[in-house]
Formats: sequence, structure tokens, C-alpha cells
Amino acid sequence: KEANPASDFEYLDDGKGRIYILRYIGEEQNVIIPSKIDNKPVVNIDEAFLYNHDVVSVEIPDTITELGNSTFSGCHSLTTVVLPSELTTIRDNAFENCTKLSEISFPDSLTTIGAYAFKNCASLKRMKISKILTTIYDGAFLNSGIETLDFEEGIQYLSLIHI
Repeated sequence: KEANPASDFEYLDDGKGRIYILRYIGEEQNVIIPSKIDNKPVVNIDEAFLYNHDVVSVEIPDTITELGNSTFSGCHSLTTVVLPSELTTIRDNAFENCTKLSEISFPDSLTTIGAYAFKNCASLKRMKISKILTTIYDGAFLNSGIETLDFEEGIQYLSLIHI
């Protein structure tokens, strides 16, 4: 599959050779974010899908190493996300209220899951947490459908408050 065209996104060139996607404005329900726009790497997608009710699946390129606050918050139709292989951080509220999100696999590079990152993700049932993941903040899985968290050794900080 090919990535969606640059015209499907509002984006910003930071003047340092990097692209920040500000908003997805395309009509496709299955989105593949390009790794480059205008021959420059896409490095940020913060809030690009905030409250998008049409997108069903998203594939994020390996040029993204961090998902910012509320990247997919309120995406009620989102069911599947393919995370980049070098992702290190999922920030606060990144997937909050993605009520149909049922499939997500964490890459081995993931070290941090922010507060309320998967809050109200009722369709998520099970997650495998890799040994490099060291921090899961308060309420990361609050009111989610998580029934099982499979942990490998290595977690350094885990808040059990509203997990």
C-alpha cells in the first residue's frame, strides 16, 4: 500500500528540514501517514486526528518516535493503529475515548505510556508490555476494556491508581 498524498494533510515545514502534520483533512478511512512530505521527514503528528470520527485505521511511519498529547483522542471509529517500530513515548490522552480501538501492538522500543493514554478504550482487552517499557502513568488504562496486561521484566514505575 502507498501512503496517503500530502494533500490529505495540513502540515508545517519547521524550517529545519522537518515536517509537522497538524491535521488530517483527507476522506480515506484507512490512513497511511507518509514518512516524507516535500522530501522532508515527517516527525510529528500531534493532535492530527483529534476528534476525527471517520478514520478507522492508521499506519504511522517509522520517522515518528513520539505520539503527543491527544493525537487520536475522540476518534470513535478508530479500530486499528500500526505504531512505528522506533516509537519511544505515547503521551497523555493519546488514544482517550477511542472506544472501538481493539488492536494495537507496542514496539519493543516503547519506554513510556502517559496518563490516561488509553482512557475509555472499551474495546481493548489485552496488551503485551515489553521489558523496555519502564513507565506507565496514572490512569493509562482507566475505564478501558483491558482484562489482561502481560508484563516482561523491567517496569520501573507503574501507577496502580486507576490503571
